[in-house]
Amino acid sequence: MDILVLPSLKGVSQDIKEKIRHLYENGTPLIAVSEVEGLEDIFGVKLNRHRTKLTHLTDKKTMEYIAPIDAEVFYDTADGEGLLFADNGEPILIKKGNAFLINAPIGEVGIETLKYAAFLGAYNISSLIENIVMETITELSTSEFRA
Repeated sequence: MDILVLPSLKGVSQDIKEKIRHLYENGTPLIAVSEVEGLEDIFGVKLNRHRTKLTHLTDKKTMEYIAPIDAEVFYDTADGEGLLFADNGEPILIKKGNAFLINAPIGEVGIETLKYAAFLGAYNISSLIENIVMETITELSTSEFRA
């Protein structure tokens, strides 16, 4: 398996989490969205679920304004590395080894929020998020295929 992409793990059985851990320990990179309950050590995070006001994102070099929103974030970094941050410094994208976490519902951290995008045909995903996610997938992938 090249990369395992995980939805929220909230409510997932311990048996499934152990199988995911086994795959990771045997070389399968993980990409997760939102909650990684029971696998926080793999992603280098500690639980701190709350809502926070977002108006822009930064990767320490570039800042991008987004539609202001109270977004839900799930974790602080423990020993993971923040790759993209909210205006208040909270990590939105976190990486540790071969594990990568999108630390908020993706529809809440775009140029426009999904709430309005469907009606306006607006472009939703932040270009910073898109670029960092694509770079990380390329880095984690063992496949010869490149986009």
